[in-house]
Amino acid sequence: HYVSVSGVGRATRNPERARELWNLAAKVWFKGPDDPNLAVLEVEVERAEYWDSPGGRMERLFEAAKATLGGETSALGVHRKLDLSHRRSI
Repeated sequence: HYVSVSGVGRATRNPERARELWNLAAKVWFKGPDDPNLAVLEVEVERAEYWDSPGGRMERLFEAAKATLGGETSALGVHRKLDLSHRRSI
């Protein structure tokens, strides 16, 4: 699965929100949710795209190679674009 999001973003120091979002994977880079080097990134999403590919990694690799070598379009799954720029902030 792959997601691409674009919009207006800002980094904020919000220890309370950081504690809500904290997980062990973040500990690789930060001492804890109160680390002064940690910021919460807030994004007002305007556009997004996503790709969803069924099957395993080898199947996706095979389909991509088949499409490249055969000059065809790949059957790698679902790709959608979302335009959220018309949304009003609440």
